[in-house]
Amino acid sequence: MARIDVDQDTVLTRLVAHLQSTLSLNARQCFPVVDPDQPPELPVGGTFFVGVGVAEGQLFPDEQISGNISEDSDVEVTGYSRIHLDSADHDEKLYQETNRGTLILKKKLIKAVAGVDLTTAGGDNFLRQPMYVKRASRTQYDGDQMIAWITITIGVDFDCDIT
Repeated sequence: MARIDVDQDTVLTRLVAHLQSTLSLNARQCFPVVDPDQPPELPVGGTFFVGVGVAEGQLFPDEQISGNISEDSDVEVTGYSRIHLDSADHDEKLYQETNRGTLILKKKLIKAVAGVDLTTAGGDNFLRQPMYVKRASRTQYDGDQMIAWITITIGVDFDCDIT
């Protein structure tokens, strides 16, 4: 397999497709988001949902040539769960619910991305190195919507075709 240059749109598209496949989610359950801290409207049903958002990227002056730049990019992958708090308003269920507690989602998301190199439909790799987890947020909860979420930030470094 060769490594090829891509654009950021291809990276986002392939990452969403990879998560859908790896986590057995459909397009209504795994989708791009702009701001992971603003939970999207979630369809009824399903155990959890995943939002993928482009975050900051760093571009290096000495790695820019005509038609190509290198970018060390961050992508935020957020696991959302529609969940009620425990009857006494404790948070144990929020964290540890079997299929959708936020700590369970965190582990699923990390397992799905850590050390993975994305590929094109033709099988070519295009990341400069496999994806890596940089940090994880704290669990957040919207009591009005009864939605909890946790975000992991992953490094997705690639050479960008700007032709």
